[in-house]
Amino acid sequence: MVSKFREVFSSDLLELRELNAQIQELLDKRFIRPSASPWGAPVLIVKKKDGASIFSKIDLRSGYHQFKIRLEDVPKTAFRTRYGHYEFLFMSFVFINAVLVYSKSKEEHANHLRIVLGILGNQRLYAKFSKCDWLKSIVFLGHVVLKEGVMVDPQKIEAVKNWVRPTSVTEAR
Repeated sequence: MVSKFREVFSSDLLELRELNAQIQELLDKRFIRPSASPWGAPVLIVKKKDGASIFSKIDLRSGYHQFKIRLEDVPKTAFRTRYGHYEFLFMSFVFINAVLVYSKSKEEHANHLRIVLGILGNQRLYAKFSKCDWLKSIVFLGHVVLKEGVMVDPQKIEAVKNWVRPTSVTEAR
């Protein structure tokens, strides 16, 4: 029992440290500011899952923080944490995550990548090349994209298939 408590407590502490570090980084870069907005969504930290593909998945370097939000819409982006109430001045990660490029041949793919990267560069959007590769399948937005087509990520199906039926009102909540 004590070891389970330590495990949960340690996990919560790491999550709080990560949240605090991310808020400080966003404040330092002036991507967010303290908020007095009447709106405020809670923040959840979700570990990012990266997939694989014959296609290319281009992650933008701080991509979601490269688009300014219209001043009149800034209060709508408010979020609350135990460290304060903030609002985004630049678009948050929920809106843009990655660009998926796919093609019929290697030559066509090289051309498509040149076009996409050129457009991104013209808009001053920059990719993380450490995560950019030519792959045969990729997990993207909860789906697996392959030469044969698109299918739901099997891990998503497994979670539903293995769902334990609730036996009480408390478990159902």
